[in-house]
Amino acid sequence: YRMEMAVKVGENYMSEVYRVHCDYIKPSDSIETLHNWTVIVKSMPCIGMRETISEFDLFGHEVEMLTNVIPAYSKFTDDTFAAECFLGSEEPFQFILLEDLTLSNFTSANRKNGLDYDHCKLVMKKLGKFHASSLLFANENIESVKTKFESRVFHPNHDNKHVEKFFSNGYLALLNTIVDKRDTFSPVLIEKIKNVEQSFVKKMADGFQRQIKVNVITHGDLWVANIMFKYDQKTGKPIDVIFVDFQIGFYGSPGTDINYFFNSSLQTDVYRTKRDDLIKIYYSGFHEVLSKNEYKNIPTLKDIFNEYKQKLFHGFVSSVSILPLASVEKTFEETGEGKQLDGIMGGDETSEFRQSTYSNVNFLNRVKYVLEYLDREKVFDL
Repeated sequence: YRMEMAVKVGENYMSEVYRVHCDYIKPSDSIETLHNWTVIVKSMPCIGMRETISEFDLFGHEVEMLTNVIPAYSKFTDDTFAAECFLGSEEPFQFILLEDLTLSNFTSANRKNGLDYDHCKLVMKKLGKFHASSLLFANENIESVKTKFESRVFHPNHDNKHVEKFFSNGYLALLNTIVDKRDTFSPVLIEKIKNVEQSFVKKMADGFQRQIKVNVITHGDLWVANIMFKYDQKTGKPIDVIFVDFQIGFYGSPGTDINYFFNSSLQTDVYRTKRDDLIKIYYSGFHEVLSKNEYKNIPTLKDIFNEYKQKLFHGFVSSVSILPLASVEKTFEETGEGKQLDGIMGGDETSEFRQSTYSNVNFLNRVKYVLEYLDREKVFDL
């Protein structure tokens, strides 16, 4: 066999992802023939900063999603949401053996400039179906879902200091940057974002913990790096989409995934002009699956818009933590195990990594309209 890194530097932080090419001979072959099989091995060595967040059991959560939950969605829809999982094991280390999606012509999109409208339409339609399937699954397994998929992030039974530090340092790094760029950001906006500091952690925890009316099993980390697309070979247009990395989803508001995706992964013009259209496209997929399965009391489009609006602060959290990573060309030169996560979660808001990332021109251009929109929605009003 031979092995290579399956993702570029800066594309995955919680784990190491390898593509393994295996050559083998079938005992049943009458004539000895060399066959080839390519798989993805995703490992999460418990070292460095990963060790400090091991209590969240991200590995176990993803294995549960890929082996028991998402495959059950096939009962409700023919859509494919994730790669097939062949094996999840903790010995000799934590690893997952996955289908190589590139063999089905799926590939990653360029995250630097955000996704255009054609890509976003596919994501939102698939996300609506994903959430609807999870709602149906939860309806049949409600006690198990409530227990297994209770959000561990900012849960009082877990030590959240490292997660809190990561998000808080992102907020402070953004604040330092916009204060330095007073010619770009209005003084009123800067002052409002300054005033959020005392309530930032509380409001951020609310995004993960507070349920509203509609509850689904979320993806939890839905940004461009965790989405793969298939393209028409003639036109080059995207025709299908699939999700990866199911480590931190939870049972809660669909508004968290929608805001997380919007504030980390959209091109600025799409964010500015197509948000409502994309939520309607999301709802078309959501409603399609629920109506096909004769679900009673289907949430309305108004309900979904309310979930989105109620979780706008979660979008702000995404814009200060994930958008900076999505906007830079390359985040880390070093690819050693755990080094990327150490760089992101370690240090403080003035670290060299954060200073270079948050002062990036592409990030500043993208975040400016996001902040102005959230301000108009009174997200920063106390």
